[in-house]
Amino acid sequence: MSTKELTYVCIAPQPVDDPSAEAAEFRALQLPHPSTGEPHLFYQQGPQLCELNAVAFNHEKSWFVDNAVQSDGTLHLMTPVDPLYILLPILEINNQKRDGFDGVYMMADDLLESPEFPDIAYLRTLPQLWDQLRFLCDVKQITADESVYRLSEKKATDWLVSKVEAVCETLSTYPDYHHVNKHVFFLDNAADPGYMEKKKQLIVDMIGEYLNNTWLERLLDRYNNFAELEALKNRSGPQYNAQERPEDYASKGPRPTKVDQQGPAKKAKMTPAVRKLAKADTKGMKSMLCFFKKT
Repeated sequence: MSTKELTYVCIAPQPVDDPSAEAAEFRALQLPHPSTGEPHLFYQQGPQLCELNAVAFNHEKSWFVDNAVQSDGTLHLMTPVDPLYILLPILEINNQKRDGFDGVYMMADDLLESPEFPDIAYLRTLPQLWDQLRFLCDVKQITADESVYRLSEKKATDWLVSKVEAVCETLSTYPDYHHVNKHVFFLDNAADPGYMEKKKQLIVDMIGEYLNNTWLERLLDRYNNFAELEALKNRSGPQYNAQERPEDYASKGPRPTKVDQQGPAKKAKMTPAVRKLAKADTKGMKSMLCFFKKT
């Protein structure tokens, strides 16, 4: 008995079936999501680590794939993700830091180990990973070919701040920058008080999707929890940040429909064909309702 091969529609940085050597190294990895620690599916595609997400729809959909119809209309997205986000909570667990003790230095082979997620070991094959770990760790070179690593809270938080600033700067040079500001960040005027603070606060919220509560609090502390923004909000009153977001509409209930204030609606005029049908003799004809059954 043959089994039917499943086909899925996926948007990836590179074609999954690309025969090139770089794309051929395609490996599924079960890794802990950095914000929750729960198992999550990632893919290593050559030198790149990608996160896999599925976009499901409220109503049924299907895809036309080649000359067949694929009944599963889910859209899968593979988006590149910085592996340091994945490693940050694992490094903290392995660090064994406690009061009065800054943690232990660990060999490279021991650093990327997790009994619950053995696929972590595959991240060692990512190019330049050990150089990137210097953004998160204190490093000591013990031999010409061997180094030891220890997570540094200050370095890791500095790295997170640099991520926020980099996203902010990149968006400023984006070709459709004003459209992104208005429809993604809901910011209209760069001259508004607190404009940049509001923007950075939203970027922190975005990056916070890949941080657990501990690291998110440390990042917010660097921005003083945007206290100046809250103070400005209190000084400006209810007009501050009054623009609605799409998710706000759900709590407001249905919008009232417009009512004609000029009196009752006028009766629609009947066309000659409709008038002729209205005068037709329907005696002995079955009603349309007889064609339907109650369910």
